Amino acid sequence: MSEQAKEQGKPEVKLSPRQDFKRQFNYGKVEFLYDHRDYDNIPGLQRPWDDGFLTPVFFNLAVLNKYSQHPDYRLDLVSRTYGSISSNNEFDIAFGINRNRKVIMWLGDIDELPLNEQYYLRSENVKSDHDLCSEFYESQIEVQFSNPSPENALFHARAEAIQVCQRERGGYLHTFEGEISKVIENLDRPVFWQEKHVNPIIEALNRVMVESLDPQFLKNELESVVNKDDLKSLKSLKLFEQWLEKVLHLSNFSDISLPFYVLYDFRVLSSHLISDSKKQKILKSINQRLNLSENNENYEVIYDALINKLRESYETILVQL
Repeated sequence: MSEQAKEQGKPEVKLSPRQDFKRQFNYGKVEFLYDHRDYDNIPGLQRPWDDGFLTPVFFNLAVLNKYSQHPDYRLDLVSRTYGSISSNNEFDIAFGINRNRKVIMWLGDIDELPLNEQYYLRSENVKSDHDLCSEFYESQIEVQFSNPSPENALFHARAEAIQVCQRERGGYLHTFEGEISKVIENLDRPVFWQEKHVNPIIEALNRVMVESLDPQFLKNELESVVNKDDLKSLKSLKLFEQWLEKVLHLSNFSDISLPFYVLYDFRVLSSHLISDSKKQKILKSINQRLNLSENNENYEVIYDALINKLRESYETILVQL
């Protein structure tokens, strides 16, 4: 927090309090690890009428594993590091992720959870690292709007492209919108970046961006400029690329279609059982096409670059439609 204050030219807050006592707040039956000094010294947390409610409680990132995988829960990220957890209308609690990849929740919010949830949280509870610098703090305390997630920006650009294409060209670039909207509704940024966590997200993203491309619309658009026999053998991605070049007359058509091909390959990489040598070959190709280091093995870096490239492609299409 002090580093952020210094960068913004604001007064710094440094914690150097007494070490001779441990203050506890009157919350709950479960004794969580937290540090009263956070509440006493970090701006905006003190509530004389509700003492200790906004005390930050810290957890291992693994605490989110249950909520991201179990069908009885919903984990929503409204930005990269700020979101909420809910369960069948029983509870809804906000959380954040700080720079040290620790999950943060307020003590008062935790106290309102069912007791079994509190015991689960306690199993992943860790000592405070005193770092509350996060979108969670900015939104909850400083009332700053979080930056929209890159996924939301991508889906917005995709939806706009569909609407404009229907209005200007009389057809839908993507089909199965009813089914796809359900996929999008449940498509959240991964919290963990091992293959088993990334796999279902990339599978879903591929359905939304690649598998839902409408081949019939693309063929109808191309019939006047491409031989019909040549169209028969083309799959959706090739039809899409031809449409960009020959119907929209985009000179950089290969750059615009590139992230869609990369997404398809990323799906193969994360979802299919393939040899290590083939996996390394695909990974290297993905990195090269996204202008990343060839040796990069960080799926989060690939994912972020890919989401941005897909959004840029839709934005370019929109300008031309």
